[in-house]
Amino acid sequence: PTRGSKITRLVGDAVYTLLRRLLRGENIFQAHRFHLYQRLHQAGWSHGQVAGSYVGLSAGIAIGVMQLGAIAAWLSLVGVLLLLGISESYLGLPRPDTTG
Repeated sequence: PTRGSKITRLVGDAVYTLLRRLLRGENIFQAHRFHLYQRLHQAGWSHGQVAGSYVGLSAGIAIGVMQLGAIAAWLSLVGVLLLLGISESYLGLPRPDTTG
């Protein structure tokens, strides 16, 4: 379970972004800025906030897997999917115009 959780963290955002773009009918071979970390930054999060969130989530998953094994890996998967849903909802909210 530990190796699987490491791999999931490394490719999770890429796979999620690829699936999201395929479902939207976008050209997946064209350059883009639609990874979750990029979208959070575009929504006003600082680099430190985005990186800290990723590090915190990764550390929490790693500690859980070390302590609880496979059950924590499955719980982490459910938790990450819930966080993706929350993130999509958050990123879909209208942003105040700060350019004017």
